[in-house]
Amino acid sequence: MSRFTHVFGAMLVVLAMLAPSNAAATPVFVRQTGLSCNQCHMSNTPTPDFTFTGMKFRLNAWRAPWTAARIESGEEGKLSGKRLNLNAAVPLNFHIRTIMFQQSKGSYAVGGVAPAASSVSGNPQGTVAMTFAGPINDYFGHWNELYIYDRAQCVGVANCIPSRQGAWNLNHWDLRAAFNPGGIGNIVGLDILGNPSGNHHFFAMHADGEAPNLMLNAPGTSRYLLVGAHTLIADRFGLMLGVEPGEDNWDYAKRNYQVHLGMFVLNTDNFWFVPNFRVKWGNDMVPGVGSLSFNADGRSLHRTDAIQGISAARLAAGGPNAPYGSPDMGDGTRWALSLPWGFLDRGAYSSAGQLGFAGASETYADLAKYKESAMSYSQRFFYDRTYGIRAGVSKYLTREYTDPLGRLYDVPSSKHLRYSFDLIWRWSQNQSWYFSWAQNANTALTTDFNPGWSWSLNLHWAL
Repeated sequence: MSRFTHVFGAMLVVLAMLAPSNAAATPVFVRQTGLSCNQCHMSNTPTPDFTFTGMKFRLNAWRAPWTAARIESGEEGKLSGKRLNLNAAVPLNFHIRTIMFQQSKGSYAVGGVAPAASSVSGNPQGTVAMTFAGPINDYFGHWNELYIYDRAQCVGVANCIPSRQGAWNLNHWDLRAAFNPGGIGNIVGLDILGNPSGNHHFFAMHADGEAPNLMLNAPGTSRYLLVGAHTLIADRFGLMLGVEPGEDNWDYAKRNYQVHLGMFVLNTDNFWFVPNFRVKWGNDMVPGVGSLSFNADGRSLHRTDAIQGISAARLAAGGPNAPYGSPDMGDGTRWALSLPWGFLDRGAYSSAGQLGFAGASETYADLAKYKESAMSYSQRFFYDRTYGIRAGVSKYLTREYTDPLGRLYDVPSSKHLRYSFDLIWRWSQNQSWYFSWAQNANTALTTDFNPGWSWSLNLHWAL
């Protein structure tokens, strides 16, 4: 056996000896409400999921009126500038992911030479984030998340592009107002969202199983804004309407619109089933064949091809040798359908799954077109809320680009099934070890690629 194997095995033995059996969770919402992490989440790793209680707490502007702790000055319930309303709990918490070990192997063209796997490495601050969240007053609540990144790795290194803007990045900005006409089973809310990342949306019980989609085709630090309103009626029917000035700007000269629909067919923590559909349309999107990346200074953005060969295809059709950007956007429509379900604590067992479908159709100013459709499925399974496994598979059904001259290009590597899984040891509500493995593949016009892979062993905790 190798020296690395001995060290790795010894570390796992030590961890098993040191694992606390009754550690308590202390994130911001636990301190605010007195509820445990398990009330709102089946699990929190690698990404959190929601129970029905957690989803409703989120829609209600992160407020649980029956447990809110306040320091007040003025008449209860009177809205005036003379009233002071402060959450008595500390509205801060941190979450940290440390990558103990990681390794990857890149994808390569079919018929080509397979690359060697990378050396095993680690990263003490894979993710470090500070969350400032909770109720502001009787009706408003917010969720703001600042991520801290190490840019030192790029100092003196040619062509090194940090993934975030500077050392600090506002990855989430979510301000909401919520009212409960007729009781807490009904919610009417107003929303101002900025820099939302990933595929989390209003009625997403979790991100697992979301089909690959372009609902937010922009980096988390871009200039993104969504203004809207939402409602939940009788704990059954959810609706959100929103308008955004664009995916990379704040100018309403061009804009996009969103509609989210959710039906809480089963709406208890004992069992939930929440089919939901969202659609987005407009003329100010970052094109699906394009992407935004940061320059080496970590502060300015530049456009890149999301699919290798797009710029060359534009040039061959008589256009510029340049990636598509939002100024090139004509009209686009994107949609996603999700079917999440789950149950909690049936004996010692809890589970959550989701089937997802998504698609997009876009036309550009030069008359080129892009079309895609995809599907995905993921399942989480936990024993005693401690030992868990998550497995998922996704696949593009269609992914094609038509150039300005009408020539059709396919993206063959996107048609392969892609697998991923996580093994999770949640040794307290706010602390987990997990091992992740996933496939990846380059995407290019007309060129097929064999998948690559990556794995990592991570420690994730919240304070």
